[in-house]
Amino acid sequence: MHPLKLWVDPALSRLCEPLSPFLHQKGWALHPHAQTSDAFLSTEKTLAHVDILSLVGVRPLIIYQPRLTLPEFYLEDLNEVSLSVTLQSIQPLCEKLTMLGSPAKDAHFDIFYAGLLFLWSRDRAITPLLDTMLKKGFGYLYFDTVIHTLRPDISLKGIDIFRYLEESSLVESAFFETAHTCPRCESIMLLLRDSCLQCGSPHIDEEVIVHHFSCAFQAAESQYLVINESLLTEYVCPKCKKPLRHFGVDYDKPGVIYHCHQCNHDNSDTEVYLKCMSCSYTGKGEESKKIDIPSFQITNNGRRIILGGDSHVFNIRRFLKDHIRLIPFDTFMLLLQKMSSLREHKGNVIMTITTGGKINEKAHPYAAKLLIEMGKSLSTFIRKSDSVSLYQSNLFVMFTDTHQEAIHDIMEIKKKELKAIFPSDVLNLLTFNIMSGAEFLAQVGGNQ
Repeated sequence: MHPLKLWVDPALSRLCEPLSPFLHQKGWALHPHAQTSDAFLSTEKTLAHVDILSLVGVRPLIIYQPRLTLPEFYLEDLNEVSLSVTLQSIQPLCEKLTMLGSPAKDAHFDIFYAGLLFLWSRDRAITPLLDTMLKKGFGYLYFDTVIHTLRPDISLKGIDIFRYLEESSLVESAFFETAHTCPRCESIMLLLRDSCLQCGSPHIDEEVIVHHFSCAFQAAESQYLVINESLLTEYVCPKCKKPLRHFGVDYDKPGVIYHCHQCNHDNSDTEVYLKCMSCSYTGKGEESKKIDIPSFQITNNGRRIILGGDSHVFNIRRFLKDHIRLIPFDTFMLLLQKMSSLREHKGNVIMTITTGGKINEKAHPYAAKLLIEMGKSLSTFIRKSDSVSLYQSNLFVMFTDTHQEAIHDIMEIKKKELKAIFPSDVLNLLTFNIMSGAEFLAQVGGNQ
């Protein structure tokens, strides 16, 4: 049997080279090529580069001395004992993925296939981790605890990956936990506190109300308390000066009152306010959205995808349909021809977003987030009278009764919005172009 291959971070090679004979005895060999390795030993600093993470796929990743992440496998000390225990624990997983063949090493082409393969290879449901180290307070092993933690700028959250797979009937969810989220950043790490109705300050005290029957006076309990000659505390009505001796005969306690030390108001109730521990947002508790946090496991359909060797489940249309209504391309062309023939019509402008075939079944590992953000951005200015179609991985938007200058200005604004989210290498997957309806018909109409 051939030894399993371990790729080692160059920053750790000096520590690992003396262990090479020991690794060989355990059925492992140091391997310089990440693409053909069975497992990885790395530092967080090296993993912060997206190309390394995309090469790993879902093969076992051991992180040395993790401080930012919550990895599946890790080492605090690099010695024979700790390394032996870890390699022994990942060996069955490596062998399972090796039996699958090349699709296991191609997982980086499709982040959704990687999610499916992760569930299949671990052979168990994936449950969310609830931890303050995670920006949103919860996340899913590897996809949130490593990838999204190190590259939140361009990587998808685990919940998005597994929800996509669930919509495709490749994964099924089960209830695990419920929580309230921050209205700004969606974190579940919220500080909830009773606050003043008047000013929202949490600096309030709760006091019992005392009601004196004979004079009908009501006030906070502290206003009734006095120290008598025997240095004992008793109730004396501040209005009529009579002592209150028997509960239910002289007085009762009909409720409570809340005194605010910030604005000095007294109120009979409070308002629940929240403060987010992730982004410091403060607001009313009613602004918080309740969410269910599920666990996920692979379905029989998902297993058939894995065992059948189909390593691509990425679909552009699925991402865009949640934000934009797409019509068939032949319908789009018929509408354009009809609208262009109307003399009283001001004109049509076509915005083309071209992917050049780079966002398809073999997608850039983080292209999905780009599509989601692009869909959200486009939905903010596409009108009901406009039409959108997807054809050969290219998106076409027809704006009716408008001018090219107006659409050009909007396009530049939207491109700036995307640039604020994505680095240039990801944003370069898209090419924007604007032309008149007549130009589009002349260029595209005859090439269908």
